[in-house]
Amino acid sequence: MRKSIRTKTLEEGKIIPITFDYVFCNIFNKEENIIILENFLACYLEVSLEKIRGHVELLNRNLGFEHKKEANKQIDLLVDIEGEKINIELQNKMSEGIINRNVVFACKVHAGQLKLRTEIEKRGSYNRYNAIKKTLQINLTRNTNERHVKESYYLTNEKGKIFNK
Repeated sequence: MRKSIRTKTLEEGKIIPITFDYVFCNIFNKEENIIILENFLACYLEVSLEKIRGHVELLNRNLGFEHKKEANKQIDLLVDIEGEKINIELQNKMSEGIINRNVVFACKVHAGQLKLRTEIEKRGSYNRYNAIKKTLQINLTRNTNERHVKESYYLTNEKGKIFNK
């Protein structure tokens, strides 16, 4: 939602739904609301809240620039759960361009783990790659009539053998 629209006064009794980026980011990207995020992730990932609680860390949403002509690479929500990264993006609609953008974001988050300086990294480059944890991209799309609540995509070869999830 554009800032100029956001600053208008709402009618009495009306609220801005959480499906707007501004509201979504202001609720989920705050440490004081971490329990809301933990509950959402427990439901979405189909794991117990006890497994999630206390292990969710909010990370910087800015993916950085590599070239001065690049567009802003700020994602909606990035969290770490015991080294595994989860990027959550909220869209008004899904299109090929948005899917491609989100794949780029997921790859950048995943590759960003190589920049970490750990003891494993000091052992050699191959061990450094083995230290990379999972990256999950969750795309939430509002105003959709799709029947599928969740879809999974995998990196596969031509024969359909899954290379990476």
